Amino acid sequence: MAAGDFSLKIPGRAEYMSVARVFIATVGVERSQLSRDRVDDLTIAVSEACTNALQAYRDAGQRDGRIRLLCSAEPGRLEVRVEDDGPGFGQPDFKLTSRDGTLTASAVMGLENGRGLSLMFALVDEAEVISSAAGTTVRLVTQR
Repeated sequence: MAAGDFSLKIPGRAEYMSVARVFIATVGVERSQLSRDRVDDLTIAVSEACTNALQAYRDAGQRDGRIRLLCSAEPGRLEVRVEDDGPGFGQPDFKLTSRDGTLTASAVMGLENGRGLSLMFALVDEAEVISSAAGTTVRLVTQR
């Protein structure tokens, strides 16, 4: 890992979500020099991504799932990847990204009603969800 990069691995259980939120908030405020509001928005988006991972593990009956948080911080920019080994969105090679405008009502229909995804995408500057049967990675970026 390069300077400015941090990682955390937590059990895929609800009682660890506060640890994830504190981790992102602390790294964000201390290392990115972004405003508290910007870091709070990203923290909420990360919490939604973690909640989706928890739900995927729960739906698959997996009790030993792990969630990995990879955080890269530099002045004016904070990027977080939330990774899990859950079953994904039940579609082969699912990808949704904010950069090419593919987040639409039809794109998220049937995916946990799309509310969590829509919220994540609205709270950050860049968002990307890549999912397969081997797991899901959610990449979230906030910057000045």
